[in-house]
This record gives sequence, C-alpha cells and structure tokens, in this order.
Amino acid sequence: MKPGADLNKMWLLILSGIKDLISTAHQSMHDIQTTRLLQVDKSAKVERIETDISKYPSIQRFGIPLVTTTLKSILKDIVSLNEKTTNNLLTFPMFNGKLCHLVNPISSSLFRSFKQMLLGQNGWMTYFWQ
Repeated sequence: MKPGADLNKMWLLILSGIKDLISTAHQSMHDIQTTRLLQVDKSAKVERIETDISKYPSIQRFGIPLVTTTLKSILKDIVSLNEKTTNNLLTFPMFNGKLCHLVNPISSSLFRSFKQMLLGQNGWMTYFWQ
C-alpha cells in the first residue's frame, strides 16, 4: 500500500463491495424461489421486501429470503409449533427488554360462543392474563 493512503476510504470501499455481494446473493435466492414457486402455482405473486437485511440479524444469519410468502410460511410454522411445545414461542423479549406477546384473536359467528371463548375457564382472556 502506498504511504499516505487513506485506510478509512479503503475499508469503506471493501465494505461497500461486500454489501453489494450479499445483496446480489439474496436477489439470486429470490429469483430461485420465485422460479420454484411459479412451477407450483402460476398465479403466485412473489413480492420481495426491499430493505437493508443487516437490520434483521436473525433473518440474515439463517439465510431467509425477504419475500412475503416465505415470511408468512415461517410465521405459520411457528404458530403451529407453538401448539406442540410447553414453551410459549409467541412470547419473546423485544430489543428494549419488554416482553412481546403475539396472540391469535378469537372469532365466532354467535355471541354466546364468542363470550365462552373469551371468558370461559380456558378462555382467551384467561390465557392472556396468566
């Protein structure tokens, strides 16, 4: 390296190249997923979420594509897994330390059934306030 060269500029250039490489890899994964999904369902709409993936470290670490269909499928699987475990997967600490509770709202066409699901012995409100 030449004397007097600015190391900060060099590192910024390297980091910028790495970011571009990661973005290209994610675009490639998106293209592959789109192709596979369209083979199964020609009417599927694959929508990529354009954002800086480094702001979502878990998604980046596990290589999850930022595509709405992928994220919805993962959420559906988490809800399904929650029913098979004693740990509540839908309660977790947020970045500020406060607990976040994801709940599945209840619905019913009859008021009586709705009231029973809401206030009954094992009702929704009982679960929520435990």
